[in-house]
Amino acid sequence: MERSDAATQQQQLLPRLKIAFVVLVAVSAGLIAAYADGSLSQVVTAVGGGTLVGVGLVWLAFPSSSDESESPERSVNRR
Repeated sequence: MERSDAATQQQQLLPRLKIAFVVLVAVSAGLIAAYADGSLSQVVTAVGGGTLVGVGLVWLAFPSSSDESESPERSVNRR
């Protein structure tokens, strides 16, 4: 059975949303470090740390987005 257009759009949008969220957190951390008059190495370290925090937050916010083995519609249709 073919996927609906909305499901296909969601599959295309989700990775972009995840990347945008990680970039937003990383840039935010770098801007905070720059605003606090940090040196270049401190700003770069803050961006790196912000990237790691962003990846962790995405992992927590979308725990099973890559594993679509059981959707709510499928579980209802099985019964």
